[in-house]
Parts: sequence; structure tokens; C-alpha cells
Amino acid sequence: LNQDDEDFLKSLADQACAEDEGLESVAIWVCVQHDFEINTILDRLRANGCRPSLFWTTKASTGWGNKFSERVPYFHAGAQWHKAMDYSDEYFESGQAMLDYLERSFQYS
Repeated sequence: LNQDDEDFLKSLADQACAEDEGLESVAIWVCVQHDFEINTILDRLRANGCRPSLFWTTKASTGWGNKFSERVPYFHAGAQWHKAMDYSDEYFESGQAMLDYLERSFQYS
């Protein structure tokens, strides 16, 4: 799987900000589920000298930010679901039901 393929993950970082570019104005969005993914991508960006103006990742809104707070001094995340959302569909009767599923399945809270 790509989530375990270190070379693949590094290549994504290289495509966003190559070593010879060292871009400071690049904005990066990453949707990942595992610490290994985001840590590999972040390590490669740093090794390439990349200093993104924005780095948004789904892992920042999970326990990753607390476990690796020294990795990125100022990290912000937003979440798509909240218990107060007036939401329902054929799968979930409420925003809280969606949050309960995410916590059970992905430890996402």
C-alpha cells in the first residue's frame, strides 16, 4: 500500500517542493491516516529545505499533533464533523454518530 511505501511518500513531497526549489510560498494539503505517512512527508519537505506558507493535513486534527508537537511549532487543523452539526444521511443519523464511527474505526477525535 502507498501508506507504507516510503519512496512513494518521499516522491509526493518532492513533487510538492523539490530540493533545488526550497520554496517558501508553496501551500500543501495532505489527506493521510497514519503517523508514518505524515512524518515521512514532513521529514522529506524539511530535508528539501521547503518552508511551506501553509501545510494542512488531516492528521493534525487527530492525536498526531499531541504526540509530535515538537515537529511543527504552530500547527492548525480543522475538522469536518462536529457533534453540534445538524446532519444526517443514509449512514449516520447525526454528526455525533459520524464522530463515534471515526473514533472507533480510525481513533479520530
